[in-house]
Amino acid sequence: MDTNYTTKSQEAISGAMQAAAAAGNPQIEPAHLLVELLSQPDGVAAGLLAAVCPDTAVRQAVGASARRILTQLRADKRTVGLIAIVPAALLTLLYFVYRDYPGADQPFNHIAVSMMAILPTTVMFLVTSVAMLRERVSGTLERLWTTPIHRADLLFGYATAFALTAVIQSLILCAVAAWGLDVDISASWGWVVLTALVDAFVGVSLGLLVSAFA
Repeated sequence: MDTNYTTKSQEAISGAMQAAAAAGNPQIEPAHLLVELLSQPDGVAAGLLAAVCPDTAVRQAVGASARRILTQLRADKRTVGLIAIVPAALLTLLYFVYRDYPGADQPFNHIAVSMMAILPTTVMFLVTSVAMLRERVSGTLERLWTTPIHRADLLFGYATAFALTAVIQSLILCAVAAWGLDVDISASWGWVVLTALVDAFVGVSLGLLVSAFA
């Protein structure tokens, strides 16, 4: 299969490999790649961030916060596994539960679609709320409040980092369901991926909201 990557993609992959090697990781994790994509000043990720945040100072503050969170996630293998592996693993276990029952394909297809909406919300809610609580307990948030960064910009940086990880999570989960478990749906897979992404973003938003009152 041909894999023709763009120049920016090759640079991001190369940088992610170097970062993984420097951290002693044997393989590239999604967080490695996300950090490199955000670090490219004229890349796609930076362009999307510029479209959302036209103000340069705000964009720099949001980008710095997002890179810091992604760097922390990159070093936390348990959190990376929780985001990228656990939802797909739970869906796979559910597949084996139904596999031996006669005529179980149809019920499993319905349940799998529901789980592809529930799992991203639940996992991203847990990851976001725990990560924010850890930032508060460690005193990181209090130190950041003393800087010139506005609170809204800081929170948007957190949301950006977790939303990017949610994209990776949703794509992995839907890919495993479609190609690994042969889940058959009547609608387009594009709608399923979009639903998983929206639900993951809801989980991120709820996690940020709950952590504010923790």
